[in-house]
Amino acid sequence: MIRIKIIPVLALAAALSLTAFGQQAEKKQTDYVYLTGTRFTYPLIEKWIAEYKKENPGARIALFKLGGPSTDSANVHIVSHKLDEKALKETDTYVQVAEYALLPIANAANPIVKKTALTGIDGSRFKELFIKGKDDGLLTDEEQAQKQAKNPSLVYTRATASCASISFADHFGYVWGDINGKGVSGDDKNLLQAVQKDTNGLSYNNLGYIYDLKTRLPVKGIAVLPIDLNQNGKLDPSEHIYDNLDQVIGYLENNPDEKEIPTAYVNLIFDKSQSNAALQPFLSWVLTKGQQYNHEVGFFNASPKFLAKQLKSLPATPN
Repeated sequence: MIRIKIIPVLALAAALSLTAFGQQAEKKQTDYVYLTGTRFTYPLIEKWIAEYKKENPGARIALFKLGGPSTDSANVHIVSHKLDEKALKETDTYVQVAEYALLPIANAANPIVKKTALTGIDGSRFKELFIKGKDDGLLTDEEQAQKQAKNPSLVYTRATASCASISFADHFGYVWGDINGKGVSGDDKNLLQAVQKDTNGLSYNNLGYIYDLKTRLPVKGIAVLPIDLNQNGKLDPSEHIYDNLDQVIGYLENNPDEKEIPTAYVNLIFDKSQSNAALQPFLSWVLTKGQQYNHEVGFFNASPKFLAKQLKSLPATPN
């Protein structure tokens, strides 16, 4: 009789032990931050991770490159264009951790570089060069030839929708498919290389690729097409900001309401229903201490007020 009573007790104790172990293992599995997404943000994400781990050596944080074997393990997704919140899952939320800018670029030997050196490019010229005209499919061969003679440059764009191309088109009120030009496979580095190889090449790219991160000058073979920021038909002394990466970043941070330069946020998307003791501390660090590393890799900081708002929106660290 005694043995019969003991067995259920032992079974119950074992079951409780396994349940507790299972809960502990489940909790442990979620105490990590594995990121994947927009490729051009990798230098920034890698810098954040490296510096954060110096302060927190035991942190389980890693970047999985998009398309790699571990991508499916990521629990934080990097998306660097304006989000359609209706497309997010019900349990998804996000935090905006940095800003980036896109500039029009050309091969340094392209005649358009000299033509725009004094006048810059205004909004209408921007659209003329980069956005497909409504009549493009209706022009005769002669009209197409005349149009090509007027704008001999060959625009290169991404062959598929990407964060940069989506943001660039959205700046003008268009979608990615409205961008004029020859599609380039690969990523934004391949887009830059296409322009470097073609003396008639024209495109757009982010600051971290346009400029050499060590010299802070435009990379070899590339020239920035200056934007006429006040749209007065000429480049004023205050608009000569494109020769140096830090000049561009300084201008953007000192003029947060600037509307002529395409900009967008880097969004980190995660599941708010999942308890994760590693996530909140990392995101909090990114929005505070981590911001000091943005400039180094070509990103710029949002306003302190905006960052404080993002910090306030973070989920609480679970007990």
